[in-house]
Amino acid sequence: MGNLLSISILMGFVGAVNAADMPDAIPACLAKTGSEYAVSRKVDPAYLKADLDGDGKPDFAVLVTRGGAQGVVVCRGSAASPIVLGVLLQ
Repeated sequence: MGNLLSISILMGFVGAVNAADMPDAIPACLAKTGSEYAVSRKVDPAYLKADLDGDGKPDFAVLVTRGGAQGVVVCRGSAASPIVLGVLLQ
C-alpha cells in the first residue's frame, strides 16, 4: 500500500485530461465503483499504469474527484473490484 500512497502524492503535483487518450478500461472501472467519480483535470495524464498489486497484469491509478473531495481509484487489471482511496464512500 506504500506504493499507492506514493502514486497519489505524485499525481497531486503534476495539469488536464484528454478522454481520447484514456484507456477503455478506466471508464469501465469507474462505473464499477457505483458512485459519481469524475477523472480529475489537475494532471495530464490523469492516470498511471503499473502492476500495482503484483499479479503481472497492468493496473491503473486514476486521480478522481467527487464533489469537493479528491482521491485515487486503483483499477486492477484482473477482474477484482476497484480500490478507492481518499474520497468518501457513501
